[in-house]
Formats: sequence, C-alpha cells, structure tokens
Amino acid sequence: MKHLIFVLCILLIFSFVVFSNGSDLEMLRIRVVGNSDDTIDQNNKIKVWERVEEEIEKQNFESLDEAKLWVENNIESIKEISEKTLKDVGSDADTRVFLREEYYEKEFLYPAGVYESLVIEIGKARGHNVWSLIFPDVALSLSAGKTENGFLLVRRDTVLKVGFKSLELLNKIFKDL
Repeated sequence: MKHLIFVLCILLIFSFVVFSNGSDLEMLRIRVVGNSDDTIDQNNKIKVWERVEEEIEKQNFESLDEAKLWVENNIESIKEISEKTLKDVGSDADTRVFLREEYYEKEFLYPAGVYESLVIEIGKARGHNVWSLIFPDVALSLSAGKTENGFLLVRRDTVLKVGFKSLELLNKIFKDL
C-alpha cells in the first residue's frame, strides 16, 4: 500500500511537470550548438559552454529580468568570449549569439515548450547542443544523455549518473500492461 501511495504521489508530480507549459516557468536557458557532431567540434562546444557559464556564474542574478537584461547588454562580449575560446583551441569557426525564444523537447523535469534562451551557434550549428539554466541558477546539463532508468547529468568536469527507483517501478508497471 505504501508503494502505491508513493507511485501515485510521483505520478501527480510528473503530471504537473508534463502538462505545464514551458513559457509559464520563470527561467532563462543557455544553449550552445556545436558546429557538427565531430568529436573535436563537440569538445569545442563544451569548452565554449563552460567558459560562458563561468562568466554567467559571476553575476548572481536576483531575478529573471536582471538575467535577461545582463544577457541583452552583453551579447557582444559573450560572442567575444566564445570566439576567443575557439581560437585558443585552434578553431577558426565563427559564432552567432542571440537572445531569443527557443523550443525545447521535454528533458528531465522541464516540460517541452518555448523558453527564452541565450543561444550560441558555432560554425554551421549542425551538431548536438548542450544547455543549462542561467536563471534560476541550477546549471545541470543533460547533454550526456539519458539512461534507461535515469539521466547522466554534467556539471563542469563532473558526470553524475542519477537513477530513479520510481522510474524503474513505473517502467515495470507500464511494461506489464
């Protein structure tokens, strides 16, 4: 009985997340799109993301409006940071930097939807992307991917494998149906 109540609570929480609209959430994302899926391009994408994240982390934003204003006022310096980072690793790829609304698929606990985003496109921008939150300050990236019963979360040089017993239980329940 305790397991059933637990599962129902989890389903209630997930139903809120799944059925909420991303634009209702007060958040600002950063998305860096790699030139290609080539290993070097993907490594360069991560380096750009890390360097821009370092600059963002210095800001300690108190509100979404403050974060957006900072990004708007620093588009050119973000572009310069991105291009210097690429130059330092021997890449001559150009970058484009925007503050715009972007559509995201459902990831982890964030529902699919349109989110305000700082977008950095490297070169042809045909590779996979990495994203995290600028505001609120929760910088977990799911770029490392999902596992069957959880996620791989990347934060700087740390990779965490997070498994969810509730997901394992739900997978088992739905497989049996």
